Formats: sequence, C-alpha cells, structure tokens
Amino acid sequence: MRLILIGKIVALIILLALSALFSGSETALFSLSKLRIRRLEERKRRGFEVVKRLLEDPHRLITTILIGNMVVNISASTIVTAIAIPLFGQKGVAVAIGVMIFLLLIFGEITPKTYAVQNAETISLLVARPLEIFSIIILPLRRALESVSDLFLPLFRSKYPPRVPSVTEDEIKTMVTVGEREGVLGEEEKEMIHSIFKFTDTRAFETMIPRTDMVCLEADATVGEALDFIRKTGHSRIPVYQGRVDNMVGIIYAKDILSHFKKENYQLKLRDLVRPPYFIPETKRVPSLLKEFQKRRIQMALVVNEYGGIEGLVTLEDLIEEIVGEIPPEYRKEKRLIERIDRHTLRVSGRLEIDEANRVLKLRLPENGFETIGGFIFNLIGRIPKEREEIKYKKLSFTIEKATPKRILYVRIEKR
Repeated sequence: MRLILIGKIVALIILLALSALFSGSETALFSLSKLRIRRLEERKRRGFEVVKRLLEDPHRLITTILIGNMVVNISASTIVTAIAIPLFGQKGVAVAIGVMIFLLLIFGEITPKTYAVQNAETISLLVARPLEIFSIIILPLRRALESVSDLFLPLFRSKYPPRVPSVTEDEIKTMVTVGEREGVLGEEEKEMIHSIFKFTDTRAFETMIPRTDMVCLEADATVGEALDFIRKTGHSRIPVYQGRVDNMVGIIYAKDILSHFKKENYQLKLRDLVRPPYFIPETKRVPSLLKEFQKRRIQMALVVNEYGGIEGLVTLEDLIEEIVGEIPPEYRKEKRLIERIDRHTLRVSGRLEIDEANRVLKLRLPENGFETIGGFIFNLIGRIPKEREEIKYKKLSFTIEKATPKRILYVRIEKR
C-alpha cells in the first residue's frame, strides 16, 4: 500500500513537471518576436530551425501544447483525488480540488510562465524538439481537433493570426523613447527617428513653400537682371514664369546665369536658358518625391492643384529638413548676437558663447560643460524650454523669445 502511495506521488511530480513544461513552452515560444527570432538565426543557435518550423504554424503549435497540458493536468487531478479520498473520505474530492488548484497555479502556471518570459530564447530552444516529436505522436487527435476548431473560427469572423508579429511602428517609437530616457540615444537622435516615421506619411502640400512666398522671375528678364536678383535673394534655383505665375515655363539655375554672365551675354533672355520644370500633385507623398529627385537628379519641384494651378514649390532641402530639422541657409544674414534693449535688459542669440557673454556683459555665468547661452539654459533645466518660458538664475531672468524643438534661438536677459 505504501509503495502504491509513493508511486502515485512520483507520478504526480512527473505530471506537474510536464504541466510546467507545456505552460512554459507556450509562454516562451509565443514571446519571441521577429526581432528575437532573427537574432537566433544570426547566432546559428542549435534548435533554431525547429523553433522556426513550429512558429510558422501557430494553429498546430497551440493545439499540441493544449492537448499535452490538458492530458497531464487531468491525469494529475485524478491521482490527487485517488490519494485524497482514502485519507479524507467524502471530503477527499473537495480537498483534491483545493490541492490541485494550488499545485497547478504555482507549479503549472505562475512559476514556469514567469521563468519562461525571462528566458524565452533558451526555453524555446530546449523545448522545440520535444514538442515537435509530441506533435507527430498525437497527429490523428491533433488533426481532428484542428478541423473542429476551424469550423468555429468563421463564427467569430476571425482566422487564427500568424503568431510571429511584425515589429510595429509604435513598438519602435517606444523603444526609441525608452532608449532616450536611459541615455542610449540623444534627444536629437530620438526626434530624428520620430521624424522619419512622420516623413513616410507626409505629402507635398505639407512641406512646400506656398505660392505667396515663392520667389520667381519672368521669362523676359535678362541674365543681368537675374544675376542681381540672385544676389539679393541668395537662391541658387528660381522658377521662371511667362505672363502669370500659373504659367511656369522652367527653372533657372544660378550656375547657368553665371556662365553666361562670364561670356558677357547680359541681355540674353531667361526663356532661352530655363531647364524643364518638374510638376507634382499636391498629394504626392514625400518619400516618393525624394526618390524622384534622386532619379531625375533635380532639387526642385513645382506643386500643382487639381486644376493645374501652382500651389507652391518643394526643394530637396525642404525634404531633408522634415527629418533633420531646419537647415539655416548660408546666405541668410544672422541677427546680431547681442542687442541691448535698456539698461537692465538684453536680447542675445542662443549661439552667443558664454565666455563672450561674461566678458562683454559681465554676467558671471559658469563655463564648464557648455559653450553657449543656449547650452547653459539647457543644462540648467535639462530640456529645451518653450517660447515665453522664464528661467531664473541667481539675479538673472532668462525669457525664451524664440526656440525650436531642438534649439534655443533668442533669449531676453534681465538683471534684477
């Protein structure tokens, strides 16, 4: 009798171990993302091929694991009941139920699944081969259950989804945000990656220079007039129109103007020099436009509406700025770095160097760890401040007059 009891206890332990195996296998295998699977493949880990085969057919894998888990759990419950009834009589069934709930929760669910989540790759590689063999052994039963479940799936308007999920845009954004918080990525790197995702959905009308802000030349203008115009505006490519802006005849390049100017062709008309314009619809996506720029080796496109009217223009620089932020043109004249408003108030550029500010303005700001006023303020509060935000430091008050999400442009400094 005692040997029978010991045999039952040993069988129960084995069944609980198998329950843990099936539960842990389910959690480990279904925790693997495509990214982690690819990492296993690159490392050429032993057993990877079996893991990949199992995950390619999630319906088969789920059915196999559930059959195994159900069989061992029912068997374990039967053994516990057989042990409990002789010991507790009529209360034995209730005792068996309570004991099995505890044992299955601790040893068949919580413990193995928690461990499997933390060691998904290792567990998956260990259990993949035994699961595949077990799946072959129970093939008739598995096929029968799969066929029955397939009959019910349409009732829920659902097909069993592929188990290996694609890495989503939101997941990558979350990873980038976490990486920035933990110091793996910088603020600018995070913003750039987020901008790349936004870039894919951006259309031409969202990034174009509107018609009202376009700088254009008439086709009847001469080389001499165009050169003066280029000197004033600083643009290297200018749209050329005939009669009205909606009638664009081409694009004039500064290098073409300079070439003819050197040849003293001052009176040559622009209509004879323009290059063919490239027209795009305002709904064109900018990634596609960027590819067109590369293919055609051009840097400007004219944006038209559904009626053929000019809405604006897009340049290669505009597209790049969608990702990296504003690129200040070389020809743009910067405002003065220091402007005195009154006896106690100054307006300074965020690029003003700390040592110069201390020397000229007698501010006595610390100089270690940063070089500019913008860097000092960022270091002081740990972020880029918003416009009109006020920051106090000792007897100084810094009010942000102009800022972008990436840099401080102009600051008003008041001495209190």
